[in-house]
Amino acid sequence: MTKKAWLLAGTAAAAAAVAVGNRRIHTVEYSVWSPKLPPEFDGYKIAQISDLHGKSFGCRNERLLDAVRRRNPDLVVLTGDITEHEPEDVPGLYRFLGQLGSEYPSVYIPGNHEQKTPRRRYARILDAMESHHIECLCDSVKVLRAGSAAVRLYGAVLPLRYYHYLYDPVSRAAYFTSGELERRFGTLAEDSFSILLAHDPLFFPAYARWGADLTFAGHMHGGSIRLPGIRGGLLSPEREFFPRWSGGQYRLHGKTMIVSRGLGDSLGIRVLNPPELPIVTLRKEKNHGLFTDGGRQVCL
Repeated sequence: MTKKAWLLAGTAAAAAAVAVGNRRIHTVEYSVWSPKLPPEFDGYKIAQISDLHGKSFGCRNERLLDAVRRRNPDLVVLTGDITEHEPEDVPGLYRFLGQLGSEYPSVYIPGNHEQKTPRRRYARILDAMESHHIECLCDSVKVLRAGSAAVRLYGAVLPLRYYHYLYDPVSRAAYFTSGELERRFGTLAEDSFSILLAHDPLFFPAYARWGADLTFAGHMHGGSIRLPGIRGGLLSPEREFFPRWSGGQYRLHGKTMIVSRGLGDSLGIRVLNPPELPIVTLRKEKNHGLFTDGGRQVCL
């Protein structure tokens, strides 16, 4: 076999491996601990679905639903960019949402792709979530209860002006601040554990400064391309190289952020960066274990 033939064969094999890998869901498990967590919430489990972009894993997303079922979470959070199309135009999406919402308490915040759709389509996406028992947290608060204890869950919708796009000096100069969260939700009680859903992880310093003990974000798609020996992803949706918060678990000012690498990809590229389903277990004591920078991966 000639060198050219070997090169073509190797390229084809690599492309096939990437294609197969992008159809497998990696469940990534994290433990997040805080002494502020009520004892009743010790062991509380949250599954995160982010950046699906209308992709289907099996007929009617049955493999994704099975991956959630295997971890049997207490709550499912959908952190944006689930679809940018009419829900009825995505095969099986209604059925998937209906099954998810009927089996698990589920909440949703829109991402930038939902917000970029025409106003009527955006409204229908929100209606589809609510009609399938998935609560939309659009700048609103939900109280989570376990026994007699309560934890507050906040859903922040970041306006499109805060998404930084290449060659757009207006968006690149905009910065989401902790003051914006305080205007929407008020001041957090220092002795209460709080969770924030925010699609874009870029503003983690603001989320932490506001006081969110745990933030769920997505948007970065894991950096699209991940290279051996290099920590983090290569390219953000804003077409910036080596984004700071590309995927994994991060700590800042004593606060935690989980960034999902997402399940689909609007850029059409995922290399060594398989679709991801984060599972976060809340712990009151640190000795239960703390997984960092990617957690522990289990292929499904």
